[in-house]
Amino acid sequence: MSDYIYKRCLQLSISNIVDMGSGQGYLDHILVHQYGMHVVGVDCNHIQTCGAQKQHIKLSNLSDPRLNTNGSLQTLERRIEPHEGFMDIVNTLDTKKWMLCGLHTCGDLAVSCLKQFLESDCSSLVFVGCCYNLLTQFPLSKHFSACHLSQTEKMLACQAPTEWDPSQAVLNYRKHFYRALLQLVLKQETTMDLETAKVGKMPPDAFLNGFVDYATMALSKLNQSVDPSVLEQYLSYYDREKEIAVFWTLRSVMANTIESMILLDWKYFLEEQLPNAKVDLFPLFDQSISPRNMVISCSK
Repeated sequence: MSDYIYKRCLQLSISNIVDMGSGQGYLDHILVHQYGMHVVGVDCNHIQTCGAQKQHIKLSNLSDPRLNTNGSLQTLERRIEPHEGFMDIVNTLDTKKWMLCGLHTCGDLAVSCLKQFLESDCSSLVFVGCCYNLLTQFPLSKHFSACHLSQTEKMLACQAPTEWDPSQAVLNYRKHFYRALLQLVLKQETTMDLETAKVGKMPPDAFLNGFVDYATMALSKLNQSVDPSVLEQYLSYYDREKEIAVFWTLRSVMANTIESMILLDWKYFLEEQLPNAKVDLFPLFDQSISPRNMVISCSK
């Protein structure tokens, strides 16, 4: 991503960049110490910003001819909400021409980037979103105004079927089957409110010795108890495990479609607000590096 940002900056004669959700500054260090850019890295996590600054000082003190000494890095610890501006950050720049970027902007941080780009004098925007399950604002565009995504659907958009390990497929399907069967047990053998039945993550050994052992451990987490002899009666459902496997496979196939809806909503939103601007949406790097590889790029 650093190479693409640098080339875009060259095309637009930009040397100043604001990186939203910069974390420990992995992207920023390359932009500063390899390409000589002037970067302001913004992140809400104190540990992350401190780590970024320490690494920058370390790199700045190295006498390595391969490092570019013309760049600079500022780190700011701050949380940016979608409804607020950040002109105080922009005012730290030496120029009015600057780029807003973000690598894996988490949830609503992507929305913040879009809105800040539109409402400020920012010249260019380049970002890759992620963590769609944390989005609270969808849709943004008129194009998708009639659409709604549930929390479950947003969680599904985070799935990456291309990254599935075939050797783990049987175990993963079994986990879903056991949880579905447990739901039936809870409904028929307990008085628990199924809406509040949140088992949470189970240890790996919970799935090694069959459903009865799994159910006993899961029920214990829910402060429920069912006699093992009763649980054994549910083994008659084992021939329906393949139905769960088919369901979860078809469900996961929808992941890319839902992610595409979110990405296109962002693209159309920019195009609606900036009719004369060219908005690019394309895979910036291979999915084997990261499943979230779609970049949105736009210049005013």
